[in-house]
Amino acid sequence: MNCKTIRDILLTDYIDGCCEPERLALVDGHLKICPECRQLLEMIQSRTVSPFVGAPVESVDPSVWQRIREKTEKRQVPDLAEIAGDFLMGIRKCFLVPAPALAWSLVVLLGVFSLLHVTTGPQVLVEQENKDQSVLVLAELIEGDNGATDYGTLIEQYFL
Repeated sequence: MNCKTIRDILLTDYIDGCCEPERLALVDGHLKICPECRQLLEMIQSRTVSPFVGAPVESVDPSVWQRIREKTEKRQVPDLAEIAGDFLMGIRKCFLVPAPALAWSLVVLLGVFSLLHVTTGPQVLVEQENKDQSVLVLAELIEGDNGATDYGTLIEQYFL
């Protein structure tokens, strides 16, 4: 075992005395040859175990533990993968479509929307240019033609 695995075991099962016999033998063997892990164990024992040796044990009413268990069991949060899986299964049940068909239909829809976006982009620019030209023509009609041929009314000038 490497030091990282040993340190994880030291911080959990070993210090609590809950190590399986096989693991206990492996950890003890590693502690004999590794001074860093042995130093970590000594620090853990001096800071977390030793201060409580000989401390009076407080007894707590069993009903308190029962309420704690009930509250923690109710508060278990489902895994994100479970939520996403349930959501996708709900969608599949609503549409009754196999997964590959649903995936291909989404790909086709994305393609259609991207084509629509690409084809409508230049049209918007042309429409804007036409609007700009119309504004310029109307501005010329209102201001006059500065010596050009007079066609009569503004409406005649616009159409001729």
